This record gives sequence, structure tokens and C-alpha cells, in this order.
Amino acid sequence: VTANDADVTNGNGIALYKSVPTFVANTTKTGCPTNSTKPTNGTNNIYCFDVTANSAGSVDLLKLTLQIASSAGATMNTVYLYDYADQSVALSGATISNSTATFSSLGGADTTALIPDTIGAGGTVTYIIKGNVTIDSHAQNVTISSRVLADTSFAPNASAGSVNGNIIWSDRSASNHSTSTADWTNGYKISGLPTDQVSMSL
Repeated sequence: VTANDADVTNGNGIALYKSVPTFVANTTKTGCPTNSTKPTNGTNNIYCFDVTANSAGSVDLLKLTLQIASSAGATMNTVYLYDYADQSVALSGATISNSTATFSSLGGADTTALIPDTIGAGGTVTYIIKGNVTIDSHAQNVTISSRVLADTSFAPNASAGSVNGNIIWSDRSASNHSTSTADWTNGYKISGLPTDQVSMSL
């Protein structure tokens, strides 16, 4: 390659991971809302989704961001994330701001620490979002729409606290893996993101 051919060397980069997660909306499990579900006053199941780790290895999931938009006549300020298999205690809570809710520290309710939720190799975890909805008695055509957001730009591997993104996850590839090791990235180009939207309507 000569100096005049420098542009020929430009191309798309490739990121290699030990394992990767896959996301998909879940509307089939009992209690998971569909596009035909009607919202009600009180606690509602807002959204369900699956995260599957590739069979090559476990993944850690630290941060999730959902788009949760409600129409006029419906109010919902706070939502909670649960493991579908154990809905006795929320994994994380989030305040809805500008139609988004960000869940951090998915492995525990202590939001002052970075605690990931680990998904075993080849395993799938179903998460369910719940929120308290108040519907105006005179409201018509109320809609609550939700989906998991993707990231639009690549984040190089870094420690968990240094990664910017709607999603923060790790392939657990570093020796003595922790939230301080440089094997964390965001949700750019992750399969299934953004997830399909589910809209409950009244």
C-alpha cells in the first residue's frame, strides 16, 4: 500500500467477545402484557423481556434503559424491575423521566453499589416491569408503550463505571472479573435491541 492508497486501509472495526446477550420481548408468559392488554388503576405489569446468554459463556447485566411512554390521562412515575421467576423483591427501581426509565445495579436493590445480574451460559432470564398507574376517570384512548432501548454508538471495553450507554453488560472475559475490570461495554449492535414495543391501550 502506498501513501496514495491510505484510504484503502479504512474499514469497519470488529469487536470480539467471549459471550454475548440476546434480547427479546416476551408476551407469552402468564401475566406478561400484550398489545391487547388493557391498563387499569393500580399496579400493572408493564413489560416483559428475555435476556439469553450465548452458550459460550455467562454474561453480566448491570444497566437497562426502557422507553416507557404513556398518553394523556395516564400517570406513572416509578417502575420496578423483577426477575419473573421471583417477583417477591424488586431487583431495581427507576423514576420515569422524559419517557425513559433507567435501571442500575440489577443484582441488588442497593443503588449505591454496582451489582450486576449474572446470566449463566446458554441460560435465559425473563424480566418483568411493574408500575403503579393512575388513570383519569374521564380519559379516553389511554396508551402505555414500552420497549428496551439500544445504544447508537460503540463503547470500547472499560470498567463498568466508565461505560456510557443505555445498556451496560460484560462477557466476564477478564481475569478476576469484577465491575472494575475492563471487560464491560454497552448495547451497541446487540441482537434484539431495541426490543419490540408492547402497547397496552384502553
